[in-house]
Amino acid sequence: MASWQKGKRDELTLKAYRPYWGGWDRPHYTRVKYIVIPDLDEAWQRLLRGEASFVHRLNPALYRRAARTAGVRTAEIPSFQTAMLLFNTASGPLTDVRIRRALRKTIDYDGTLRALRGAASPATGVIPEGLLGHLPDRRPKQDLQGATRLLTAAGYGPGGRNLRLTLTYAQGDEDQRVFVQRLAATLEPLNVTLVARAMPWEAQWARGKTRGQDIFLMYWWPDYADAYSWFTNVFRSAEKVEFNLTYLKDRVADGLIDTLPELTVTDRAAAQRAYARLDRRLLEVQAAAAVPWVVNYQRAYLGGIQGYNDNPRPTPTSSSPTTSAPRADPSSAEEDQRGTHLRNILDKPGARDRTRAAVLAHEFGLVFAGAGGRA
Repeated sequence: MASWQKGKRDELTLKAYRPYWGGWDRPHYTRVKYIVIPDLDEAWQRLLRGEASFVHRLNPALYRRAARTAGVRTAEIPSFQTAMLLFNTASGPLTDVRIRRALRKTIDYDGTLRALRGAASPATGVIPEGLLGHLPDRRPKQDLQGATRLLTAAGYGPGGRNLRLTLTYAQGDEDQRVFVQRLAATLEPLNVTLVARAMPWEAQWARGKTRGQDIFLMYWWPDYADAYSWFTNVFRSAEKVEFNLTYLKDRVADGLIDTLPELTVTDRAAAQRAYARLDRRLLEVQAAAAVPWVVNYQRAYLGGIQGYNDNPRPTPTSSSPTTSAPRADPSSAEEDQRGTHLRNILDKPGARDRTRAAVLAHEFGLVFAGAGGRA
């Protein structure tokens, strides 16, 4: 790691470790710079000007434009990144499980996929396809009649009291904005007012730690390819709020979560059964969250970059450039949240943690920026 500037725009710079024995024959990149740019239009313009080499994620409109742009390659890749609506189970109107179950039923899951135009895949439970714990037969469906019945039973719904809910989401994330607008429009005829606020990640997270919203919309992805990451970080009970932003306290779920590491290495069939029980308990019984989609990464990078392959799902569909271009730089809207994961490691002492952070920088897909085109 060459430099680390916590919270800065030019947050992280990595440099090559010359004694490393693996990899491939020269040429090699010697420096990789990560720049936090929540505005995707700005990131795209940097790429066009040759000030950026790689943009971690574009919205569907920019991605289609990139696919038609000379000198730019594109790649659309399935991911392990899930969008999650985390419901406040500790305070406010969502302490009533009937309302949480109603909200899950109001989501237009299929319509969301169409609206995101290739940037999303169906979610079937908490865990995305490709990991132990994935449940392919649990694809949710919208059920407005069922939602209306539950809201009415709780004293709300058409003809009942108006239900006012607050939701926070990532500033600059076009997919989340589209989803929130569609959800608000769906809820309005049900006499539910959704007050949505786009916020920078650090501000959104700080507010979440104070239980300052009814619904917290965010992405989750594992720091390594293991489904345990979702359950221990997002759903396990804890006195201190970090990413457990449902604030759920469920001893049954906690007990199941604690069995997962051992079962994963000793009895994978039993681990799969435990994941299935957890998924049902958290999403259906407790209705602590909803998972509306899995992110498809729509990336763009300069044509001069050769041999690119994506981790952990190495199946990109790439378009060929008609011209090549120099240099390196980039950006995206989840970068602040990704930076938080890195900071949790970087702020710890010890070379081992710092090395792991460098590895995670790559695994998290942080948009990287320019080494002056040196390779």
